[in-house]
Amino acid sequence: MKIFKFFLFLAFAASAFPSAASAAKCNAGEYLDGNTCTPCMSLCITCSNGTSCTSCKSGYILKNGQCEKDPTAVVETVSDSGCPSGMFLSEDGNCVPEAK
Repeated sequence: MKIFKFFLFLAFAASAFPSAASAAKCNAGEYLDGNTCTPCMSLCITCSNGTSCTSCKSGYILKNGQCEKDPTAVVETVSDSGCPSGMFLSEDGNCVPEAK
């Protein structure tokens, strides 16, 4: 009877106190801090905690857990018209290449 009570207690404990493996999952851009989903740093897509990224937003590269500006990333400048450089806003509202 003691063994049965012990297993009954274990079953109750397992249901009353779920393991960390079955803990809440956070959305992308958040990490689990205790029992709370907390936002990652601004340049992270995903992170393991408040100070270490595991993936970065476009235009940034991951280096030692930090997101740094990617020196090889192509940056487009936008003119006053809202079109990338080398293009202009046509009468129909589309960005078209400038004539050369």
